[in-house]
Amino acid sequence: MMKNLTAKMYEKMTPAELARTAYSALAEGDEGEYLKIVSSVPRYDYNVPDIHFSHTFNSIYSMVHIWGTEYWRLMYVNGVSEILSSHPGVDGEKRHQLKKQSTEAYQKLLAHTAAMQQICRDYDIPLPAVARLTGAQFDYPEPADEALKKQAYRILKGMLLAWQSSLSRQEGNVDSLQ
Repeated sequence: MMKNLTAKMYEKMTPAELARTAYSALAEGDEGEYLKIVSSVPRYDYNVPDIHFSHTFNSIYSMVHIWGTEYWRLMYVNGVSEILSSHPGVDGEKRHQLKKQSTEAYQKLLAHTAAMQQICRDYDIPLPAVARLTGAQFDYPEPADEALKKQAYRILKGMLLAWQSSLSRQEGNVDSLQ
């Protein structure tokens, strides 16, 4: 009788309430109760896009937008440092520090954009789409520092491959973005 009462109680709970209750049962080590709760959760069939499409799209989208955030942070640091270093009230050591900060940010920006260009070539990601979606520009006349570019490239590639490998682990195989 008590089991029926418990099942009826679970049927009236929302999915969010069931999730919290299941989590509590699991934390208390009550696997039987946990399984009862999980079995009372409504089941549905879903029509979703292919997992490889979704995972690859989301990997590219996330990597590009994280990259874009860093691009604009470097633009900000470069611009603000440059403006402040030119202010008449700033002189001596502070001006030197701001100029150095501006130069370092600009060098990282060059490397950052060069790394994204290389990632786009290596993984067949359309660079014009990256530029359009992030507002970034890629036509800097100066070459990037190779060491900084390699570091930025490794980070971007690591993001893509980490997200891709999580899908591979779920499926038990190894795929690539290509």
